[in-house]
Amino acid sequence: MKSGKLYRDGAMLIQCKSRRISPWKIICDKEGKELLYTEIYQRNSDVSGISDMQTKESSRAEYGDIVGRRYLLRKMDGSICTSAAPFYAAGERLTENGFPVCRMPRVDHALMDIQGKTCVLIRKKWGEYVLQDEGGKVLMQILYAGALGLQYEIETCSTWKPEMIVGIVQLSRYMERESEFLNV
Repeated sequence: MKSGKLYRDGAMLIQCKSRRISPWKIICDKEGKELLYTEIYQRNSDVSGISDMQTKESSRAEYGDIVGRRYLLRKMDGSICTSAAPFYAAGERLTENGFPVCRMPRVDHALMDIQGKTCVLIRKKWGEYVLQDEGGKVLMQILYAGALGLQYEIETCSTWKPEMIVGIVQLSRYMERESEFLNV
């Protein structure tokens, strides 16, 4: 993936476009047909289709999610394909330790619901992510590989639609931004 475009064997499969004055992204096929879009929201906002994800999260409340923030990957009709709840790293939960005076708390994983299946997106280090299923099987690896522009190497063990790959990369970028002031 380079500069928002996913390539396989030199051929572009999918492209990602920005919306004006918004962190949202629109994922389009190579002809420009809009397929999916990303969205960031807070739990207390009025968003439909997230009750199942909230139920799953309540059983894993020990992680201490980020005040109800969610990253969504939606179809163009508004239905949710993927929902991700970012979580603070162990030992950096605000409920236990309060807010650190000298820096922002670090986000190191997100609990994801990908079309009804629970997965975890783990931030290994800056620009390096691993997507695992509940059993710990690696489904995807995302590695930042570019010195200029956004360039990622993506390895998958499963068959993913290209638009889902780009969507998951965009959700990992949102997670990266949660900790961007920690990257020195």
